[in-house]
Amino acid sequence: MKVIAKAYGDRPLERCITLSAERVAYVVDPSAVNSDGTWSREGVGFPHDSLFSFDSNLFESLVQAWAANDRSTLSVLWSRATPVAAR
Repeated sequence: MKVIAKAYGDRPLERCITLSAERVAYVVDPSAVNSDGTWSREGVGFPHDSLFSFDSNLFESLVQAWAANDRSTLSVLWSRATPVAAR
């Protein structure tokens, strides 16, 4: 499942969930996902509250605001993101 991960400094990252555990979900860069749905690298753990449903328009807006270091716009955009429910 593709998601937007909220990394350090509110940086938006496009990621895919590979495994969901009680406290975290493990995610990889989409380039690490093979055509058969397996992945070529180990995932990195992100807290569930830092993962959001993927929306390409929102993602692009987040990337632009982050690149411009526009903290107020980032805050508004992140508040519009839909959290991914823990599994």
